Amino acid sequence: MKKISALILSGALLLPTLSASAASFEDVSPEKYSWATAAISDMTDQGIIQGYQDGTFKPSKNVTKKELAILLERIKPGSTYNINPTYLATDPNKGLNRWEVMMLLSEAYPATKRYSDAEMTKTVSAIKDVKKSVGSANGKFSDSDWTPVLIADEYKNGVYIFWADFDYHKASVLTDIITRGFMSANAAGQFLPKQPVTRAEVATILYRVKQTQ
Repeated sequence: MKKISALILSGALLLPTLSASAASFEDVSPEKYSWATAAISDMTDQGIIQGYQDGTFKPSKNVTKKELAILLERIKPGSTYNINPTYLATDPNKGLNRWEVMMLLSEAYPATKRYSDAEMTKTVSAIKDVKKSVGSANGKFSDSDWTPVLIADEYKNGVYIFWADFDYHKASVLTDIITRGFMSANAAGQFLPKQPVTRAEVATILYRVKQTQ
């Protein structure tokens, strides 16, 4: 926990410090970022996420591990307690993708219920770009929390059956994060797991998280 606290403190000193509404940021176009302006304004008004001294917000800048940890702590102090400190301390300036942000959100805001295989199947089946496999990885890919692949033990009567806790965990996290509305798929059913998460997108994610508090 001391490692996380030190990481957050050191990172906080490097974060932008200008508070302003989305309308005042010269690089937040109301046309291009119409989907994010309300969230950016709300999050900056509350001091959760801030702009830069040059009057920009840098909405397309990739969010790093360190930055996300700091932002999560600003919303709910202590929320990063369950995040593996070694993971955060390793390459803290690494930019995060949507799958990684999803997994970190699940550590900061654990699910409050256990999802059935049928519930998870309904959600994961609607996601077109997250690979579903039955059996095992068979050396075809690295099966870890950070790999956007869901491996079920069986597929029976239209339902993915997850026996192993490890595989259940990933399917449960994806189901829970979508069910609670923290993140979502696009109109084409794509979750875009490997897409970098920008400052504009993280503002919308944190805005949704804050609304559940």
